[in-house]
Amino acid sequence: MGIKELSKGKSDIYQVSVHDFHLIEGWNRRSKRDNFQSLKAQIEDLGYVKLPVTGYFKDGQIVLVHGWGRVIATLDLLAEGKAVSENIPLKTVKEPKTDEEKAELLFSQALDNDSEPLSAYDLGKLFSDIKKEFNWTDSKIAQKYGKSAALIGQYLGVFENPEIATMVKNDEISMRSAIDEIKDNPETALEVLQEAVSDAKAEGKSKAKPKAIAAVKARKIDKQESPKTEPLIKSQSTSELLKVLLEGMIVESADEEQATITVSTEILNELIDRQSAKQ
Repeated sequence: MGIKELSKGKSDIYQVSVHDFHLIEGWNRRSKRDNFQSLKAQIEDLGYVKLPVTGYFKDGQIVLVHGWGRVIATLDLLAEGKAVSENIPLKTVKEPKTDEEKAELLFSQALDNDSEPLSAYDLGKLFSDIKKEFNWTDSKIAQKYGKSAALIGQYLGVFENPEIATMVKNDEISMRSAIDEIKDNPETALEVLQEAVSDAKAEGKSKAKPKAIAAVKARKIDKQESPKTEPLIKSQSTSELLKVLLEGMIVESADEEQATITVSTEILNELIDRQSAKQ
């Protein structure tokens, strides 16, 4: 049975029953969808799926490439007894035969403009998987994605630290915070981020923001009892110390009239000493 037997229509856009799609487990690299309920509401309101999905014909089935949310939302609505069409517009693509063609098709999820964009975590995971499964280089991924190899390397660096990647996946820290901390302090990044997440949860928050991460770094540097404090401070560049100092200014009260700011005196003194030495 071919595509025309499974479909309705006489153009390059076919109307296909939602029940005829084959969803390959693990193909869709979205770990979660933020717009799923609104997508269902949109389909229910229209009574049908408007934007075409993409797929290819293989072994009597249509293998879905893009448009998983639209297909799953339609299946959910039909199961709930909603009055929506079971037919979905399909645009066919060539069946991938080689590993390179499979890699290209998988990577196209990062470039699909008709679906919800991949999250920063899912994008980094896709880069990592493509590199491991198909031996794509950082430069090749960068060229395909249209960004610099340096940026791709930063994403990949997070996935070389599984525990940090998991914190990003769980939305305990942002991808940007993970990238910055690994870049600035690769040896202590995991410890600092874990402590920042722990502090955030102790305050009833689910996510450690940059200010909380900076506070942990300032606290570690500013511990008077630690014999490693002075060498640690002196080993940091001036720009890094300024970053920690400024980001670590913590407002202690929500009341602006009573607000106080805590500043690392150890860092401040070191910066003053460095400025004096220049004069």
